[in-house]
Amino acid sequence: MASKQTTTLALTELCPICDLELHFSTDIEIGELVECTDCGTELEVKNLNPLEIIEADVEGEDWGE
Repeated sequence: MASKQTTTLALTELCPICDLELHFSTDIEIGELVECTDCGTELEVKNLNPLEIIEADVEGEDWGE
């Protein structure tokens, strides 16, 4: 009996900061925030087809200023 192989589809894109190849599941959404596992930069998904990720805007706290 032949074994059945299943393939999980994934999307890949390079981190715009350190060029690490990042892998994303196909259920990722525009606007989703992810962290690069190498450099720790917070990234935002800007487009799905083609996949585009950019460095997320990090809003600093204004501490009531």
